[in-house]
Amino acid sequence: MYYVLYADSDERSRQMACGYRFWQESGFCLKAETGSGEEALNLLKKDYFDLVITDLRMMAGEGILLAEAMKRQGCTASLVLSGSLCSFESAREGMRLGALDFIPKPVTERKLSEALEGIEPELRKRKIRAGSFRKETVEQAEIEALYREILSGQMENEVLEGWIKRLLETLGKESGQEEAGRRGAALLCELWIRVCRDFPWIELLDAGEWLEWRSWFLPGRKGMEEAAVCLRRMIGMVRAFRLNQADETVNRILEDMARNLGRGDCLDMTADELELSRDYVRVLFKKRMGMGQNEYLTMMRMEYAKHLLKTTNLKVYQVAKRVGYSTIDYFSRLFKAYSGMTPARYRKDG
Repeated sequence: MYYVLYADSDERSRQMACGYRFWQESGFCLKAETGSGEEALNLLKKDYFDLVITDLRMMAGEGILLAEAMKRQGCTASLVLSGSLCSFESAREGMRLGALDFIPKPVTERKLSEALEGIEPELRKRKIRAGSFRKETVEQAEIEALYREILSGQMENEVLEGWIKRLLETLGKESGQEEAGRRGAALLCELWIRVCRDFPWIELLDAGEWLEWRSWFLPGRKGMEEAAVCLRRMIGMVRAFRLNQADETVNRILEDMARNLGRGDCLDMTADELELSRDYVRVLFKKRMGMGQNEYLTMMRMEYAKHLLKTTNLKVYQVAKRVGYSTIDYFSRLFKAYSGMTPARYRKDG
């Protein structure tokens, strides 16, 4: 889910854009709206946003001033500009300041959805990399050591909990309770970034979003349990997706599979893009990963479906289509066999 702040001094234009169904049917949540650049900055200081959409002509240029202020303050939210086509020079200045896109006015629902869906891959990368959260630093040697343990898939729960307990105790003594919690969360996020560096296709599934929101733990028993949940999920993912068995060629196959996830002919498209025969890819995949390509594809689709069910308001048939199934009944049967519950139940209780 991406949290959006919409800033536009034109109240009519702002209300029209904020009333679109797009916000209920996509992975973008309109968290706040304002007609003032000053109020927008205050909101950014008080709350978390992934994206700011601002009008270039806000109060005679306040949109650009807002972009400059965001940059000066080190704000992590991404920026999209809107305005008339005649304000191209201002738009170019905004792009220089780091804006991801420009939406010509009037901002119709189609223009909005096309722009935000177009920048979504970049937002996803920034969202995970912002997991270096609030610029806390952790020891890279410690990250690498734990990463190797996680990748091996052999870490036992007792070892895991012992490691977490020692980490939190050490951080607590060094920097106090609250800072220890933040630094511990940063370490977990750095671990996820390390996984994505070796297996970039994982990001295409949004498979790490759970980590960002569940890892803000504080020292103590509760904090240790929350951190353990995060690490167990990460270890479970490594085992389920057999990441320790994927070589460079298989990684390329997996990345193309993830990219073509919503197509019914996903595996044929993957072979074509790699300029390899379908049979060759199938045999190579089975030999290297120890499971069939179709089985693996189903697992990827089900995990992505879980993400969509939890983070969007898409109807079940829309989720089915998004992950490559044209028949909702078939998708629902596969999902229940995979997760043990129907899509509707998973959305409610999963």
